[in-house]
Amino acid sequence: MNRFPSERDDIQELIKNIEWSEAKVRKLVELENVEYKVNKKPINLGCFGHYVLFTIFLMGICELSLIFPEITKFVYENEYALIIFIFAYMIIIFLLNRYFIFIKKTLKMDKLKSIPAEREKLIVELTLHSVIPLDYWHPDMLDRLKMYLVNKRADNLKEALNLLEEEIRHNETMRQLKAIGRRIRRLTID
Repeated sequence: MNRFPSERDDIQELIKNIEWSEAKVRKLVELENVEYKVNKKPINLGCFGHYVLFTIFLMGICELSLIFPEITKFVYENEYALIIFIFAYMIIIFLLNRYFIFIKKTLKMDKLKSIPAEREKLIVELTLHSVIPLDYWHPDMLDRLKMYLVNKRADNLKEALNLLEEEIRHNETMRQLKAIGRRIRRLTID
């Protein structure tokens, strides 16, 4: 019996391809997150955090001045002592960041070395086997495309992509309208 593929079979194959592509894209995102976490600054305290840490740093210097009276003499004789302490604090934080990044990189060196090869492999697989264009390789977009097909809002990939583009344009227009509304409210309040 010669069976011709029905339109529903084509949609099911398309949904399977989108799910496969989504899994590969999620692996790509995961690789980028691992790389970012290793390379980001470990001491990222914000303004208030640095204020508190600098206060603790100054309190430590006060404790040291009790042990070493030369520090007290230096503070009283030098009017730029606070500026020197601020620069010392900044240098210490910079060096600590570099040290912690170095430690994280050495601990995860094997993972970092394998990331470019894994990324390249995933990109090649996606390029060869995925029916989704490169511009739509994002987990949220792929999920929306799948939902359009599952909910029967689209019958093929082209319709699903058009619906996604339409939704993206709509969201951008709504963002612009909200920004204009905020500006108008600010102007009417003033």
